[in-house]
Amino acid sequence: MIILTENIQFNINKNFEELTHSPPILFLHGFTGSLHIWDNIRDKLRYPSIALDLPGHGNSFIVNYSKPYSFESWNRDLQFVLDELKIPKVILCGYSMGGRLALSFAINHPERIHSLILESASPGIDFDAEREKRYKSDLELIDNIETNFTPFLEDWCKLPFFKHQQIRNQEEWQKLKEIRESSNPTELAYALKHLSVGIQPSYWEMLDIIEFPVLLITGGEDEKFCKIAKKMNHQIKNSSHKIIQDSGHTANLESINKYLVCVQNFIKFH
Repeated sequence: MIILTENIQFNINKNFEELTHSPPILFLHGFTGSLHIWDNIRDKLRYPSIALDLPGHGNSFIVNYSKPYSFESWNRDLQFVLDELKIPKVILCGYSMGGRLALSFAINHPERIHSLILESASPGIDFDAEREKRYKSDLELIDNIETNFTPFLEDWCKLPFFKHQQIRNQEEWQKLKEIRESSNPTELAYALKHLSVGIQPSYWEMLDIIEFPVLLITGGEDEKFCKIAKKMNHQIKNSSHKIIQDSGHTANLESINKYLVCVQNFIKFH
């Protein structure tokens, strides 16, 4: 289904007509992905769920390229989407970029959150100089996306983050590869320009105000995000951190069954 906001034409998939019990899970994918990276997880989970294409990804299109977009815009857009779907609360689950966007929405709209699941996600960059450095790096990526899209994708897939993904789940790797190749470079560049971690507000100092349950998931081989999640877990009152061994940045694809156990147990007890 399509929901049109002031900024984005959102492509949304939900596997239920009417809710009869607990809040549904809303899945948010990562950069260069689409809602379809969650297909296997959602099928096996057998739980009411929604997945949407993030702005500039899949079939969620930018309404006006000349108009600036921000994390505040995203928060308003997701609020509007939930209102249109008549869903008061969700279990919000985000991976990587989707995790950053999930955290942004959850902190700004805690009344819409039943619980939160963050995989390989960051609350942002604390220091201005580091944030500026990261945004400068992302601007170079944006230029590559717009002018040399195929070489960009080849380099992106070779990042250490994704080192073992192809070996561990060839089918899902091929599916993600096709999703990436079908992306619109202009849309993708817009998304990164406006939703880069380099311009994301730092939410580190706001983690201690979170009251709802939070599950942090990282792959054991992803040292950077294991450290980030460990620090987040220390600051969030009602949180737990699950490390999935023999997985990197994309535990939801590399170790689907272990990932499902983590999510199922979290839902069961929260």
